[in-house]
Amino acid sequence: MSCKQGRFVSSSRHFRQGGIGRGGRWVVLTTVLCAVGSALAMAQGRGRGAAARTVWDGIFMEDQVARGATAFSANCVRCHGEQLEGITGKALVGDTFWRDFDGRTVQDLLDYVSKNMPNGAQAGTLAPDVYLDLVAFILSRNDFPSGGAALTADSSVGVRILRKGETAPRPLPENTAATVVGCLAKTGTREWTVNNGTEPERVDPKGVNASDATRDLGNRSYPLLFVLQSLDKLVGHRVRVKGILVGEGGSNGVNLTQIDSLSETCP
Repeated sequence: MSCKQGRFVSSSRHFRQGGIGRGGRWVVLTTVLCAVGSALAMAQGRGRGAAARTVWDGIFMEDQVARGATAFSANCVRCHGEQLEGITGKALVGDTFWRDFDGRTVQDLLDYVSKNMPNGAQAGTLAPDVYLDLVAFILSRNDFPSGGAALTADSSVGVRILRKGETAPRPLPENTAATVVGCLAKTGTREWTVNNGTEPERVDPKGVNASDATRDLGNRSYPLLFVLQSLDKLVGHRVRVKGILVGEGGSNGVNLTQIDSLSETCP
């Protein structure tokens, strides 16, 4: 594979693919319907009042930050620097942090740190509580506030990493490895586009999203670029595309690296 003018070129592709009277029945039925209706109303009320948690809700404690600072100095500073600015390892603050984790969850950050730090053969060898302390330290250095409850593996689930005052992540940067799902259409002699596309999501190192075959589609269109093999047999299919975004959020298309058929019909 090679890169030309910021575009990813790949040389390989993968194609996947009772005895109660009438009145009594009405009384029972009415009672059941009322009970169900009340339960649904209560559930909807709870749903409206339950906002998703973010890193601005104070999800770690200061004592975790202090322990994390000590653990970072002992295990991570050589690669990531005293200011987390990145030396031989990537920066863990600023633009690089946002590029990697904007819109993701604290669980994703914990998973990354737990699997990759310290660098090399020692990766993943620290105690689970140490990794939680390291994540608290990294979050603190990115100016997220501490709170009154300790960060745990369970509490990290679903906590979104968002910029202050924002309720959704910004579009993924150009050259991000991403996945989109949509309907494949042929638009030229050797040109194909994904229509009804979902918003791009970073490629998940843990595997594909099992809901891709049934999830709601979107309204985006993505020209597929650097396609080295015909995709005609997949035209009209619901597909999952992996590739490199061209333009912010894939505004100019996706350099194709892999395409999987999820269904022979779409949408």
